[in-house]
Amino acid sequence: AVVSTQSTGDYRNLLLLYLATLQGLACGVRHVMDRLLEHGLTFKHVIVCGGFAQNPLYLYILATTMKLPVIVPSASNMMCRGSALLAQSAYEDVPLDTLLKKECCTDEFITYAPLEGLGDYYQRKYNVYCEMTSDQLKYKRIMHDK
Repeated sequence: AVVSTQSTGDYRNLLLLYLATLQGLACGVRHVMDRLLEHGLTFKHVIVCGGFAQNPLYLYILATTMKLPVIVPSASNMMCRGSALLAQSAYEDVPLDTLLKKECCTDEFITYAPLEGLGDYYQRKYNVYCEMTSDQLKYKRIMHDK
């Protein structure tokens, strides 16, 4: 939710809405990652491809929110390659890291590290996101109770 912004349409408010949108998306990704962590998965980094890989602001926000480096491969068609590699990894029971090194034919990546000095701020934002998600589920239950 975006709170306490005026809808005057000026650039500052539009920028704040844009920033809030990127932060909300990053919190959503972190929320999914946290659920996967609860089930024993581990993460060393996040790989991003596609449209959001072209947005450095989002990539820094994501890295800081996730507390992990975000990697953007420089190879073209990474979405198609990534899908094929995931399928191959599942079919052949080969670690994905091994396939990435062997099949991507590139060691060229851009890495976005979490921004120093903002980790605590983004952790608090994520805590608010989690509270709001919990509240939303409560409201949904209230509306569906008869």
